[in-house]
Amino acid sequence: MNYKDSGVDIHEQDVFNAKLCNKMPWLGGFAGAFDIGENYLVSATDGVGTKTMLYNDYKHVKGVEIANLGIDLVAAVLNDIVCTGSKPLFFHDYISLTSMDEVDAMGIVNGINTGLKMCGTEVPLVGGETAIMNNMYRHDDGFDIAGFGVGVIPKDLFIDGSKIEDGDVMLGIASSGFHTNGYTLIRKVLEGHEARGALTDDLIKKILAPSKIYVKTIGLLLQKHANSVHAISHITGSGRANVNRLMGESMNLRPVWHNKEPQSEIFEFIQKHGDIDDYEMRKVFNNGIGMVLMVARSDAYEIQRTLESFGEKVYEVGAIGQRVEGGYTPS
Repeated sequence: MNYKDSGVDIHEQDVFNAKLCNKMPWLGGFAGAFDIGENYLVSATDGVGTKTMLYNDYKHVKGVEIANLGIDLVAAVLNDIVCTGSKPLFFHDYISLTSMDEVDAMGIVNGINTGLKMCGTEVPLVGGETAIMNNMYRHDDGFDIAGFGVGVIPKDLFIDGSKIEDGDVMLGIASSGFHTNGYTLIRKVLEGHEARGALTDDLIKKILAPSKIYVKTIGLLLQKHANSVHAISHITGSGRANVNRLMGESMNLRPVWHNKEPQSEIFEFIQKHGDIDDYEMRKVFNNGIGMVLMVARSDAYEIQRTLESFGEKVYEVGAIGQRVEGGYTPS
Protein backbone atom coordinates (compact mmCIF):
# COMPACT_ATOMS: atom_id res chain seq x y z
CA MET A 1 0.00 0.00 0.00
CA ASN A 2 1.14 3.58 -0.59
CA TYR A 3 -0.09 7.10 0.12
CA LYS A 4 -1.71 7.42 -3.31
CA ASP A 5 -3.76 4.27 -2.64
CA SER A 6 -5.30 6.08 0.34
CA GLY A 7 -6.22 9.12 -1.76
CA VAL A 8 -3.23 11.43 -1.29
CA ASP A 9 -0.96 12.04 -4.30
CA ILE A 10 2.22 13.67 -2.99
CA HIS A 11 3.47 14.19 -6.56
CA GLU A 12 0.47 16.40 -7.36
CA GLN A 13 1.19 18.46 -4.27
CA ASP A 14 4.87 18.78 -5.23
CA VAL A 15 3.88 20.00 -8.72
CA PHE A 16 1.55 22.60 -7.19
CA ASN A 17 4.24 23.76 -4.76
CA ALA A 18 6.75 24.07 -7.61
CA LYS A 19 4.31 26.25 -9.55
CA LEU A 20 3.84 28.47 -6.49
CA CYS A 21 7.57 28.82 -5.98
CA ASN A 22 8.06 29.71 -9.65
CA LYS A 23 5.58 32.55 -9.28
CA MET A 24 6.73 33.53 -5.79
CA PRO A 25 10.38 32.45 -5.42
CA TRP A 26 10.60 33.60 -1.79
CA LEU A 27 8.33 30.70 -0.78
CA GLY A 28 9.52 27.19 0.09
CA GLY A 29 10.87 27.46 3.64
CA PHE A 30 9.11 26.41 6.81
CA ALA A 31 7.98 29.95 7.65
CA GLY A 32 7.71 33.33 5.96
CA ALA A 33 9.89 36.30 7.00
CA PHE A 34 8.82 39.95 6.89
CA ASP A 35 11.45 42.69 7.18
CA ILE A 36 10.77 45.18 10.00
CA GLY A 37 14.19 46.83 10.21
CA GLU A 38 16.68 45.13 12.52
CA ASN A 39 14.42 42.09 12.90
CA TYR A 40 12.26 39.73 10.89
CA LEU A 41 8.69 38.93 11.78
CA VAL A 42 8.31 35.24 11.01
CA SER A 43 4.92 33.62 10.43
CA ALA A 44 3.49 30.19 9.69
CA THR A 45 0.09 28.55 9.36
CA ASP A 46 -0.93 24.89 9.46
CA GLY A 47 -3.59 22.39 10.47
CA VAL A 48 -3.76 18.85 11.82
CA GLY A 49 -5.22 17.20 8.71
CA THR A 50 -7.29 14.04 8.92
CA LYS A 51 -6.08 13.24 12.41
CA THR A 52 -9.39 14.83 13.42
CA MET A 53 -11.21 12.02 11.61
CA LEU A 54 -9.22 9.28 13.32
CA TYR A 55 -9.92 11.01 16.64
CA ASN A 56 -13.66 10.80 15.89
CA ASP A 57 -13.32 7.12 15.00
CA TYR A 58 -11.72 6.31 18.38
CA LYS A 59 -12.83 9.06 20.78
CA HIS A 60 -14.63 6.41 22.82
CA VAL A 61 -11.26 4.96 23.87
CA LYS A 62 -10.25 6.05 27.36
CA GLY A 63 -7.28 8.42 27.16
CA VAL A 64 -8.07 9.70 23.64
CA GLU A 65 -8.66 13.41 24.28
CA ILE A 66 -9.73 16.18 21.91
CA ALA A 67 -7.40 18.57 23.77
CA ASN A 68 -4.45 16.67 22.28
CA LEU A 69 -5.46 17.99 18.87
CA GLY A 70 -5.00 21.51 20.23
CA ILE A 71 -1.46 20.57 21.27
CA ASP A 72 -0.95 19.13 17.77
CA LEU A 73 -1.99 22.44 16.24
CA VAL A 74 0.49 24.45 18.29
CA ALA A 75 3.25 22.01 17.36
CA ALA A 76 2.45 22.08 13.64
CA VAL A 77 2.71 25.89 13.51
CA LEU A 78 5.35 26.82 16.07
CA ASN A 79 7.74 23.99 15.22
CA ASP A 80 7.87 25.51 11.72
CA ILE A 81 8.57 28.97 13.11
CA VAL A 82 11.34 27.78 15.42
CA CYS A 83 13.15 26.26 12.41
CA THR A 84 14.24 29.84 11.66
CA GLY A 85 15.54 30.33 15.20
CA SER A 86 12.66 32.71 15.94
CA LYS A 87 10.97 33.26 19.28
CA PRO A 88 7.18 32.82 18.96
CA LEU A 89 5.18 35.89 19.93
CA PHE A 90 1.49 34.98 19.61
CA PHE A 91 -0.99 32.50 18.14
CA HIS A 92 -4.40 32.51 16.42
CA ASP A 93 -6.74 29.56 15.92
CA TYR A 94 -9.55 28.63 13.54
CA ILE A 95 -12.15 26.00 14.38
CA SER A 96 -14.75 24.89 11.83
CA LEU A 97 -17.46 22.50 12.98
CA THR A 98 -20.94 21.23 12.23
CA SER A 99 -22.42 21.58 15.70
CA MET A 100 -21.29 22.94 19.05
CA ASP A 101 -23.32 20.12 20.61
CA GLU A 102 -21.27 17.44 18.86
CA VAL A 103 -17.75 18.92 19.01
CA ASP A 104 -16.03 20.06 22.20
CA ALA A 105 -14.61 23.33 20.87
CA MET A 106 -13.56 24.46 24.34
CA GLY A 107 -11.59 21.24 24.73
CA ILE A 108 -9.64 22.14 21.59
CA VAL A 109 -8.96 25.66 22.89
CA ASN A 110 -7.83 24.25 26.23
CA GLY A 111 -5.42 21.99 24.36
CA ILE A 112 -4.07 24.95 22.40
CA ASN A 113 -3.39 26.82 25.63
CA THR A 114 -1.70 23.74 27.09
CA GLY A 115 0.52 23.53 24.02
CA LEU A 116 1.44 27.20 24.22
CA LYS A 117 2.49 26.75 27.85
CA MET A 118 4.87 23.98 26.71
CA CYS A 119 6.91 26.51 24.73
CA GLY A 120 8.90 27.67 27.75
CA THR A 121 8.11 31.31 26.99
CA GLU A 122 4.87 33.26 27.11
CA VAL A 123 3.01 32.77 23.83
CA PRO A 124 -0.58 34.02 24.15
CA LEU A 125 -3.59 32.90 22.15
CA VAL A 126 -4.67 36.39 21.06
CA GLY A 127 -7.66 35.57 18.87
CA GLY A 128 -9.27 33.28 16.37
CA GLU A 129 -12.47 32.23 14.65
CA THR A 130 -15.04 29.55 15.40
CA ALA A 131 -17.32 28.82 12.45
CA ILE A 132 -20.44 26.67 12.60
CA MET A 133 -20.70 25.21 9.09
CA ASN A 134 -23.78 23.01 8.91
CA ASN A 135 -23.74 20.50 6.01
CA MET A 136 -20.03 21.17 5.37
CA TYR A 137 -18.99 17.85 6.89
CA ARG A 138 -20.31 14.35 6.28
CA HIS A 139 -21.19 13.73 9.93
CA ASP A 140 -22.55 15.87 12.76
CA ASP A 141 -19.28 15.50 14.70
CA GLY A 142 -17.11 16.60 11.76
CA PHE A 143 -14.67 19.45 12.32
CA ASP A 144 -11.39 20.98 11.19
CA ILE A 145 -8.84 23.19 12.93
CA ALA A 146 -6.04 25.46 11.77
CA GLY A 147 -3.58 27.80 13.44
CA PHE A 148 -1.45 30.82 12.67
CA GLY A 149 1.58 32.02 14.59
CA VAL A 150 4.04 34.90 14.51
CA GLY A 151 7.58 35.05 15.87
CA VAL A 152 10.50 37.47 15.81
CA ILE A 153 14.25 37.18 15.34
CA PRO A 154 17.16 39.58 14.79
CA LYS A 155 18.31 39.43 11.17
CA ASP A 156 21.83 38.33 12.07
CA LEU A 157 20.47 35.26 13.92
CA PHE A 158 17.96 34.19 11.24
CA ILE A 159 18.39 30.54 10.21
CA ASP A 160 17.53 29.81 6.59
CA GLY A 161 19.91 27.03 5.56
CA SER A 162 22.38 29.30 3.80
CA LYS A 163 25.13 28.32 6.27
CA ILE A 164 24.90 24.58 5.56
CA GLU A 165 28.33 23.16 4.73
CA ASP A 166 29.72 19.98 3.24
CA GLY A 167 30.40 17.66 6.18
CA ASP A 168 27.76 19.03 8.54
CA VAL A 169 26.32 16.39 10.83
CA MET A 170 22.57 15.76 10.84
CA LEU A 171 21.20 15.26 14.36
CA GLY A 172 17.66 13.98 14.70
CA ILE A 173 15.50 14.69 17.74
CA ALA A 174 12.96 11.98 18.53
CA SER A 175 9.29 12.47 17.76
CA SER A 176 6.41 11.44 20.01
CA GLY A 177 4.81 9.42 17.22
CA PHE A 178 3.18 10.26 13.91
CA HIS A 179 2.58 13.89 14.95
CA THR A 180 0.02 15.13 12.36
CA ASN A 181 1.21 13.55 9.12
CA GLY A 182 0.19 10.51 7.13
CA TYR A 183 -3.16 10.00 8.84
CA THR A 184 -5.07 9.40 5.61
CA LEU A 185 -2.80 6.41 4.99
CA ILE A 186 -3.03 5.35 8.65
CA ARG A 187 -6.83 5.39 8.46
CA LYS A 188 -6.72 3.31 5.28
CA VAL A 189 -4.49 0.73 6.97
CA LEU A 190 -6.74 0.56 10.03
CA GLU A 191 -9.74 -0.18 7.82
CA GLY A 192 -8.21 -3.56 7.05
CA HIS A 193 -9.60 -6.61 8.83
CA GLU A 194 -6.17 -7.83 10.00
CA ALA A 195 -5.19 -4.44 11.43
CA ARG A 196 -8.49 -4.01 13.26
CA GLY A 197 -8.11 -7.44 14.79
CA ALA A 198 -4.63 -6.64 16.12
CA LEU A 199 -5.40 -3.09 17.27
CA THR A 200 -5.49 -2.42 21.01
CA ASP A 201 -6.60 0.61 23.01
CA ASP A 202 -2.98 1.20 23.99
CA LEU A 203 -1.90 1.31 20.34
CA ILE A 204 -4.73 3.70 19.47
CA LYS A 205 -3.63 6.08 22.24
CA LYS A 206 -0.07 5.98 20.92
CA ILE A 207 -1.18 6.50 17.30
CA LEU A 208 -3.20 9.54 18.42
CA ALA A 209 -0.59 10.86 20.87
CA PRO A 210 -0.05 14.63 20.65
CA SER A 211 2.87 16.01 18.67
CA LYS A 212 6.09 16.99 20.37
CA ILE A 213 6.66 20.73 20.66
CA TYR A 214 10.33 21.61 20.15
CA VAL A 215 10.16 25.35 20.83
CA LYS A 216 11.66 25.26 24.33
CA THR A 217 14.39 22.78 23.38
CA ILE A 218 15.50 24.69 20.28
CA GLY A 219 15.37 28.03 22.09
CA LEU A 220 17.61 26.78 24.89
CA LEU A 221 19.99 25.13 22.43
CA LEU A 222 20.43 28.29 20.37
CA GLN A 223 21.34 30.25 23.49
CA LYS A 224 24.44 28.05 23.75
CA HIS A 225 25.21 26.98 20.19
CA ALA A 226 23.68 29.52 17.80
CA ASN A 227 26.78 29.75 15.58
CA SER A 228 27.08 25.99 15.17
CA VAL A 229 23.48 25.25 14.17
CA HIS A 230 23.43 25.82 10.42
CA ALA A 231 19.86 24.71 9.66
CA ILE A 232 16.78 23.17 11.26
CA SER A 233 14.18 21.03 9.49
CA HIS A 234 10.76 20.07 10.82
CA ILE A 235 10.06 16.50 9.63
CA THR A 236 6.40 16.60 8.67
CA GLY A 237 4.54 15.58 5.49
CA SER A 238 6.97 14.20 2.85
CA GLY A 239 9.21 12.88 5.64
CA ARG A 240 12.94 13.11 4.90
CA ALA A 241 12.37 15.35 1.87
CA ASN A 242 11.80 18.27 4.24
CA VAL A 243 15.57 18.55 4.69
CA ASN A 244 16.00 19.12 0.94
CA ARG A 245 13.87 22.29 1.18
CA LEU A 246 16.76 24.02 2.91
CA MET A 247 19.29 23.47 0.13
CA GLY A 248 18.92 25.18 -3.22
CA GLU A 249 20.33 23.75 -6.43
CA SER A 250 23.14 26.30 -6.37
CA MET A 251 24.51 24.90 -3.09
CA ASN A 252 25.38 21.57 -4.76
CA LEU A 253 24.73 19.83 -1.43
CA ARG A 254 22.35 17.09 -0.37
CA PRO A 255 21.70 15.02 2.76
CA VAL A 256 23.26 11.57 2.99
CA TRP A 257 21.06 9.57 5.34
CA HIS A 258 21.83 6.65 7.55
CA ASN A 259 19.12 4.11 6.81
CA LYS A 260 18.22 3.15 10.36
CA GLU A 261 15.52 5.12 12.18
CA PRO A 262 14.40 4.66 15.81
CA GLN A 263 10.98 3.36 14.78
CA SER A 264 8.59 2.55 17.60
CA GLU A 265 5.90 -0.13 17.63
CA ILE A 266 3.27 2.13 16.07
CA PHE A 267 5.36 2.71 12.92
CA GLU A 268 6.11 -1.02 12.73
CA PHE A 269 2.39 -1.82 13.20
CA ILE A 270 1.29 0.47 10.35
CA GLN A 271 4.10 -0.71 8.06
CA LYS A 272 3.33 -4.38 8.67
CA HIS A 273 -0.45 -4.23 8.38
CA GLY A 274 -0.36 -1.82 5.46
CA ASP A 275 2.38 -3.74 3.63
CA ILE A 276 4.23 -0.44 3.16
CA ASP A 277 7.81 -0.55 1.90
CA ASP A 278 10.67 1.37 3.53
CA TYR A 279 10.81 3.97 0.76
CA GLU A 280 7.15 4.86 1.18
CA MET A 281 7.46 4.97 4.97
CA ARG A 282 10.28 7.51 4.67
CA LYS A 283 8.32 9.53 2.12
CA VAL A 284 5.19 9.81 4.29
CA PHE A 285 6.11 9.54 7.98
CA ASN A 286 8.73 10.95 10.35
CA ASN A 287 9.65 7.40 11.44
CA GLY A 288 10.57 8.49 14.94
CA ILE A 289 12.50 11.68 14.08
CA GLY A 290 10.54 14.93 14.41
CA MET A 291 13.27 17.53 13.92
CA VAL A 292 16.64 17.42 12.17
CA LEU A 293 19.47 19.88 12.89
CA MET A 294 22.39 20.39 10.54
CA VAL A 295 25.33 21.32 12.74
CA ALA A 296 29.06 21.94 12.44
CA ARG A 297 30.89 18.61 12.65
CA SER A 298 33.36 20.02 15.20
CA ASP A 299 30.53 20.80 17.62
CA ALA A 300 28.14 17.91 16.88
CA TYR A 301 29.06 15.85 19.95
CA GLU A 302 28.65 18.79 22.33
CA ILE A 303 25.33 19.78 20.74
CA GLN A 304 24.05 16.23 21.08
CA ARG A 305 25.07 16.17 24.74
CA THR A 306 23.32 19.51 25.30
CA LEU A 307 20.09 18.27 23.72
CA GLU A 308 20.23 15.10 25.79
CA SER A 309 20.66 17.20 28.94
CA PHE A 310 17.25 18.73 28.10
CA GLY A 311 15.75 15.23 28.17
CA GLU A 312 15.68 14.72 24.39
CA LYS A 313 16.53 11.49 22.60
CA VAL A 314 19.00 12.40 19.86
CA TYR A 315 20.39 10.37 16.98
CA GLU A 316 23.04 11.02 14.34
CA VAL A 317 20.88 10.39 11.27
CA GLY A 318 23.24 11.42 8.48
CA ALA A 319 25.56 14.05 7.10
CA ILE A 320 25.65 16.70 4.41
CA GLY A 321 27.63 15.71 1.31
CA GLN A 322 28.46 17.13 -2.07
CA ARG A 323 26.15 16.25 -4.91
CA VAL A 324 27.92 14.31 -7.63
CA GLU A 325 26.69 12.70 -10.83
CA GLY A 326 24.85 9.51 -9.96
CA GLY A 327 24.61 10.19 -6.22
CA TYR A 328 25.99 12.08 -3.23
CA THR A 329 29.34 11.94 -1.53
CA PRO A 330 29.49 12.62 2.24
CA SER A 331 32.59 14.18 3.67
